[in-house]
Amino acid sequence: MIVKFQGRIMLHRSPKVRFSPSSSLKKGRHWLWITALIIVFFVGYTVGSNIHPASPTPAITPTPTATQPVATPTPSEPAVHYKVGQKLQINGVWQVTVTAVHTSAGDQNAKPKPGNTFLLIDIEMKNISSQPQTVSSLSQYTLHDTVGQTYPPTPLSSAPTPDGTLQAGAQLKGTLTYEVPATIHAYILGFLPIEDGQPVLWDIQD
Repeated sequence: MIVKFQGRIMLHRSPKVRFSPSSSLKKGRHWLWITALIIVFFVGYTVGSNIHPASPTPAITPTPTATQPVATPTPSEPAVHYKVGQKLQINGVWQVTVTAVHTSAGDQNAKPKPGNTFLLIDIEMKNISSQPQTVSSLSQYTLHDTVGQTYPPTPLSSAPTPDGTLQAGAQLKGTLTYEVPATIHAYILGFLPIEDGQPVLWDIQD
């Protein structure tokens, strides 16, 4: 540096500052280790916080299903079929007898269709109860063949039906008439003594 002093020019030298490379290197290495330790600590903390001990998987034991008992259906007793000529007492109310079975080609007022015939079933009934009882051939008697085909009644004027009210001890005779195929000869006659009850059955052969 040049300085003027009392007209003189004097040269002033700046003090020399020596740089110690070894000192700077030591300081740099010191900070490098500190930085590395901070990084290692941070990484270790982050990894550790994300690692959780695995929870043991609970063992699932299936619950055995209780075996339900299978209900065995009770076989129903086969229906009893009675025969023509048997005298039956039913529910302490009726005494019923199928007395005869025959066929007819009709009368002057009614003829069966071609291939058909009239099946006539003679009935005797007696009221054995102590109260008056009503007979209805239309609602109490049914006829069907062995395959289940049902035949409606076809009354003939020459064969009165068993209908009416019977006093205690009174008797009634009548004929049930049905138009049936001439080729079928086996039928089942049913009598229903009370509403919603079980019918009494007869095997009918013409």
